[in-house]
Amino acid sequence: MRDRAIFGYLLLAGIFLGALVLCNLIVLKFFGFTWPSYVPFVGGQLAVLSVGILPYPLTFLCTDLLSEIYGKKRADAVVWVGLVVSLLTLLWLQLAMAVPAKTSEGWSGPWSSRPPVTTTELDKKLEAQGIVGMSFAWQSEIEADRLVANSASSSGASDELRRGRLLLVDQRNAPQEEATPPFDVAALLGPDLADLAPIGPRLHLRTIAPVGDELFTHVFGSSMRAILASMLAYLFAQWFDIRLYHFWKGLTNGKHLWLRNNASTILSQLLDSVLVVTLLFAGVWPNELIFSAIASAWCFKILCALADTPLLYLGVWLFRRFDLCPEPSLTEPSR
Repeated sequence: MRDRAIFGYLLLAGIFLGALVLCNLIVLKFFGFTWPSYVPFVGGQLAVLSVGILPYPLTFLCTDLLSEIYGKKRADAVVWVGLVVSLLTLLWLQLAMAVPAKTSEGWSGPWSSRPPVTTTELDKKLEAQGIVGMSFAWQSEIEADRLVANSASSSGASDELRRGRLLLVDQRNAPQEEATPPFDVAALLGPDLADLAPIGPRLHLRTIAPVGDELFTHVFGSSMRAILASMLAYLFAQWFDIRLYHFWKGLTNGKHLWLRNNASTILSQLLDSVLVVTLLFAGVWPNELIFSAIASAWCFKILCALADTPLLYLGVWLFRRFDLCPEPSLTEPSR
């Protein structure tokens, strides 16, 4: 294959693999809308869909372009590489969850030996130096602006330092810009809190791991079943899509690009929707809700398939215009 054609092939394969990995990683966030009443099967119903569905149609556009320009064998190769990349993604996610996060408390894993530092201890350091009217408080990064520990005002709250920002609260009646700490903050905190950077009256925590173990595992650990279901559905749907595409191409003698694009993608997306929803929610949701979710997902994908037809024509034209096809004979215009 010519060098220019190899570049085009790698470009499509890269877009395909990037979209595939992305849709698996963001699968746990959902959005919803109500279908217009005139839409068949789902009119008036509430659709709740994973945001992973947004980049997924791009993978079918890429396989259709690969099939059209580079042939079935090379399109199949990209699909199998996608499966390998997805498996590697699962492996590295498992490894990432096993490695304890580094925070200002030290290693947050079970072998952490240093006891956690508290705002109470820091307040005692202030008092020991005769500093009054100022105290430390802890602001949770996860819960935005809610102070989870303030030794000056809260009672009964845990003041253990966690992920977020350490605040130096000025309780004097002075403007905030004039409340410069009258001491060396770095010396006060000591080497065990070297991750803290003084910025005026506020100490912002420069955590090496702003996302800790609990949050990371909650996001990525809970998505393992979803990723596995998506991978299995992806493999069957893409394999089916490539063969349907070439079936329609042979049946129409290479004519009607729009027909093979939509006929292959729409039917293969039905297979994908049935597989991924069934694998995820069989035994969890009632059958009526499963059927509704399949119908909503498939209708959304149909709209995406119809919308990407102009993009397919544009992609084929660009590849032929810039001579990225494997053979010069493929520069004949599509019909």
